[in-house]
Amino acid sequence: MKSIKEWTKKQKIIAGSAAGAVLALAVVLGVWQPWKAQEPERDPAPQPPRQEEPEQPEEEKLTLTVGLEEIPCVIYEGDGWSVYVPETWTVDADGNGGVFTDPASEARMEVVREAPAQYIGTFLFASREALSENEDWLLRRFYTGDLLSGAWAVTCQAPEEAWEDQEKLLTALARTFTAGEARPFDGLYPVASEPSWQTVDGDVVLWLDKDGYPVEADAEEFVEAEMLAWPSETKALFTGQYRLEDLRWSGSYTCIGEGYIDIFTATVWYEAAEDGDMPDIIKWDRVWKDGWVQDRDRVAVVLCHDGGEVTEKLTLWFFDEVPGEAAPASWLVGELGIDTNTPLTAEELTALEDHFNDREYNGLLRFPYDDASQAADYLSVLFYDLGEDESTLTEEEKAVLEEAGVPLDLDVFRLKRDYVETYLQENLWLALSGLEPLADPPGTYLEDFDAWYQSHGDTAMQTYVFDSGTVALDGTVTLSYTAPYLDIRGEAGELDGAFDVAMTATLCQTAGGGWRVVSNVRA
Repeated sequence: MKSIKEWTKKQKIIAGSAAGAVLALAVVLGVWQPWKAQEPERDPAPQPPRQEEPEQPEEEKLTLTVGLEEIPCVIYEGDGWSVYVPETWTVDADGNGGVFTDPASEARMEVVREAPAQYIGTFLFASREALSENEDWLLRRFYTGDLLSGAWAVTCQAPEEAWEDQEKLLTALARTFTAGEARPFDGLYPVASEPSWQTVDGDVVLWLDKDGYPVEADAEEFVEAEMLAWPSETKALFTGQYRLEDLRWSGSYTCIGEGYIDIFTATVWYEAAEDGDMPDIIKWDRVWKDGWVQDRDRVAVVLCHDGGEVTEKLTLWFFDEVPGEAAPASWLVGELGIDTNTPLTAEELTALEDHFNDREYNGLLRFPYDDASQAADYLSVLFYDLGEDESTLTEEEKAVLEEAGVPLDLDVFRLKRDYVETYLQENLWLALSGLEPLADPPGTYLEDFDAWYQSHGDTAMQTYVFDSGTVALDGTVTLSYTAPYLDIRGEAGELDGAFDVAMTATLCQTAGGGWRVVSNVRA
């Protein structure tokens, strides 16, 4: 039997006519009974128009463009910092830093925070590291240091065979590093990398454009001049023959001054005289091998260039390796004579004012000294407002103090030895033992309690306002200000003073984030 869909048009018409006839017959026969029909459905209550839910936009994937490739990433957020990390990388990090690694190539990026900063400013550094006897890794470090916030270093590393493929990605990731609201490495240029160098006929050559610069000649000239300057007794221990060993590229800096700074280092060996009686200190302090003595340090040839020609060179003794950290960078800048002092900002001046207007550090600027050891003549001034108050004194201490003639009706302060020792060490780099006997003790000393006690009813607190200042790359701060009152020790030892004295203070940050006063002198 055919389905309805298969019927012809004629068949459908006939079927329709038949259905109409049956319906008519049903009405005649009373089969159609409207009163038995169901009641018509009432119109439903009007419904509010249907609100079409807006389409939810697809969550935008975070990507990092490297060349023609889009790398899916996530953002790792630490304590005040963040960085892009590819989705497939592993993360070993906390709020202060971390290591992010590509499992496939072993390339990694490390974020490290340093406080206080040992270098104020930014630089890039590149080097080659031998992680094992048969495995070299290439390294690129991004560094930025700030007077108030400390420093951040983002180091990118990969095995030599993977460096070419991973270099651009690692650099792009480092540029996404954000501290606070700033991206300190975004656009930093030129990027530090291994220069074009090679060993030609036994000589190390740095290639600049089309010309080769012979590095070995500078090192030889330097070593020979050093040997000629030896005292006669030292010359007698050696034949005058020397050799350079393992002269190689050790590292490169950019963003320090202008252009590139490439560093080559070599080990120096001197031939010992056959009949020379070598002093024990040299035997203990040097490496001996087949009648040759190795120098403790490596000779370094530092070449500054713009990519086309060497603009400045420096040859000196360097430590065994060039790590590319903050302290060596500051030292190198000083050796090259690069002027990098920058004015302090209003925020930095205010932070320093807050520090020295605090009770704990106020005394550090109350007297003049061009060397911290001179503070020994002003300890009573330095510690005048410091120490534990009389509420901490025991009855035994009070009895001994009263017997010693210390007035207890005034404010009494106890300065324990360990507190004084720590204070002098942290703020002036002074050892209390090196100052004793004290020229100006900070009060009456009670041996039984190993403490000094002061009794007075006034204060020596002052309010300092710093007019201006500069900070050097190594973090050394120089301040200009007017001291409201300056305590001055006369030649006879008497204590006098002067009002409104123009002063210059030199400071360095301490490991704890405080400030060590190097000097405080009249301007």
